[in-house]
Amino acid sequence: MSDDCAAKMQRVTLSELEAECRKAARGIGCPWGMAEEAGKAARWLAAHGLPGPEAMARFLSTRRRCCCAESHSPSPAPPHCPIAFGAELNDRAEMLAKGETIAGADIAYPLIVLAFAGQAATALKQPVRIEWPEFEAICLEAGLHLDRGGGVAAARAGDVGCAATAATSASATRTAEDKACDVEQEAWRILQDLAQRTYVPSNAANRIAGAGAGLADND
Repeated sequence: MSDDCAAKMQRVTLSELEAECRKAARGIGCPWGMAEEAGKAARWLAAHGLPGPEAMARFLSTRRRCCCAESHSPSPAPPHCPIAFGAELNDRAEMLAKGETIAGADIAYPLIVLAFAGQAATALKQPVRIEWPEFEAICLEAGLHLDRGGGVAAARAGDVGCAATAATSASATRTAEDKACDVEQEAWRILQDLAQRTYVPSNAANRIAGAGAGLADND
């Protein structure tokens, strides 16, 4: 990596990344359950060497009328939330084991859904294939095999499909080994800015109400 490229990257631990993505999701109104799913998804992708933090930052910063945000309509306009679709995928994982396909239409940042397919493969102890235009991968119980990666950075996918597959001889091309990852500095800044929305402002009214140490802070 050149010095110019390295200067644009931020090295963070996977635990730090998960926490920051969780807070960023809360910062835009996701309920706790969905925010936790967002953090775990970004961590899974980063652990497998994929630009999950960048996808999550861009999605969270541009989302409109998402069904998993507390203040928005349950019938949002497309593209649809990949976190909500991914959570649904995991909730219906038994359908995959029965040979059914779970499909979604017009999904934002489909790379995020890949993390949920990976979690489903681990839970089912069975490979799960996921695909969208220009992208196809097989999630293994301990790793990931990429067949086509052209759509890895897609901001929107018309169709996303997931299905369990029979035992495969495909070997993992990406495994979760590192405990840290490199994140684009701009994406990290976006996540931090969104996470800031969850913090209680430090002002006199909040301190009187019980936030922080109060007005008589003698520490």
